[in-house]
Amino acid sequence: MESSSIMEQAVKIDSTYCGECINCITVCPFEAVTLNKDKNQVEIDPEKCQACGICYGSCPSGAISSAYYDIRALLEQVKNGLESGRSALAVTCRGSAPEPEELAEIAGVGSPDDLINILLPCVGRVPGEFYLKAISEGVQKIAVVPCGTDYCRFGKGSIVAIAKALMLKNLINQFGYDRNAIIIQPNEIKIDINPYKCIGCGNCEYVCPKDAPYLVSPGVAEVHDEKCMGCGRCISVCPAFAINLKGSDYKSISNLIGTLSGSTADKPSLLVFCCSWCEYDALDAPITYEDVDVKFIALPCSGRVDELHVLEAYQRGFDGVLVVSCKDSSCRFAEDGTAAETKDKVRKIKKKLDSMAVGGERLDICLTYPNYIRQFEPQLRVFADGIKKLGKTQL
Repeated sequence: MESSSIMEQAVKIDSTYCGECINCITVCPFEAVTLNKDKNQVEIDPEKCQACGICYGSCPSGAISSAYYDIRALLEQVKNGLESGRSALAVTCRGSAPEPEELAEIAGVGSPDDLINILLPCVGRVPGEFYLKAISEGVQKIAVVPCGTDYCRFGKGSIVAIAKALMLKNLINQFGYDRNAIIIQPNEIKIDINPYKCIGCGNCEYVCPKDAPYLVSPGVAEVHDEKCMGCGRCISVCPAFAINLKGSDYKSISNLIGTLSGSTADKPSLLVFCCSWCEYDALDAPITYEDVDVKFIALPCSGRVDELHVLEAYQRGFDGVLVVSCKDSSCRFAEDGTAAETKDKVRKIKKKLDSMAVGGERLDICLTYPNYIRQFEPQLRVFADGIKKLGKTQL
């Protein structure tokens, strides 16, 4: 399933306001921002851009705009949180976000309910101005929780985020605020292998794009922690349920499927397994239709899709399952991407569904990427219309 909508860049630069400071060129991890010497202006290559937003957060003149998480949208979240009685703010990377209770402890508040939690694809995209305005609006504490510097899915994002937060700590101190009001706590989420469950099949070692798991005598897997990026692909191929990844292990996703399933007898229901890095809008504000019920589960990578979870979705009453994957050029974990592998996995599951009472037409995969906006929803609508024609699953 491919999108046919008009391609509109998510990150743009207005040369009218550009001062050619080249901050954007310096911080871009993908060499997407360059100085066109012939035109004497900075340009963004939309094919190289990954919409990380680091350039947006580093532009001092406001010449760069972003369709996602601009400062106005972020401040609106802060305003709503303050109005609900919350006084502390956490800005976290969606790929390494701690559990709510742990995040509250980092921020120094008693409960997650006291916290305004802003979840982003990369903390490095946040302009320093946002933190200053948040404090001026009444935020008492700010926890900046990026990935570890060697764990960042966007290469330079964590380094930029930490450097910016350190600078702001010193700056607010000069204005009479406590520099400790800004807390910096990098976090990483990595797999853990239970040696008592591992059967030494080697599947994890085979599929890992970073060579993190490895087999040792007498035939169990261990992990190079410094190599693991938390994609979760190994979990989906572990026959012994021996691998855990906080929030993305088998039981956690199974429980979430159960929570999201419910009585939708009046209309078909869809479950969308969505890579956290290929679609932002739908995960932040899930798409709703009047004629079809749609639920979303965010995955660390589309390669984390598990056949058992797909089958469970139908068993729990969902009428269609859609897998959303990055295009190979946008994969945050493997240089050659995961789309081909995920497509093959979906194809094999569809064959099994054809031999069951479900039918393979109730499962599909779509490819999208955040550097162009509005690529996903048209594909979702096409799939939803197809499921609507098929009607409710009869199991």
